[in-house]
Amino acid sequence: MRLVVDTGVLVSYTIGPTTRLTALIDEMIRRYVLLYSAQTMAELVDVLDRSKFDRYVSRNSRLQFIRRYMEIGNLVDVRVRIQASADPRDDKFLELAVDGMADAIVASDTDLTVLHPFRGIDILTPTEFATLHSVGR
Repeated sequence: MRLVVDTGVLVSYTIGPTTRLTALIDEMIRRYVLLYSAQTMAELVDVLDRSKFDRYVSRNSRLQFIRRYMEIGNLVDVRVRIQASADPRDDKFLELAVDGMADAIVASDTDLTVLHPFRGIDILTPTEFATLHSVGR
């Protein structure tokens, strides 16, 4: 299964993981192909580089997570342009999912989840994904 994970989910995992979210993301890393694009990675780097997260986890730990995600994930060269989300900044996840032939997007952003399904691609919250695929328990 090929997955796109939105920035909000990855940030939550990195700075304030709950037992359930940690189990879910760790299992996704082991079992599935995780996709990212230059645009989604740039957003993740920008967000995780913010000093406001220093009180939760060190900058070094956040950078290590980014490096690890880039090593385990598959970089997709996105060519399609999509304008479907109420928040145009979220279209990059739809573009990645389409060009990366993703089976699902795991998102915490309601501007994305409201589009479920999108061109045959499931858009699910982490809880919905965990329940549907019996992962992260």
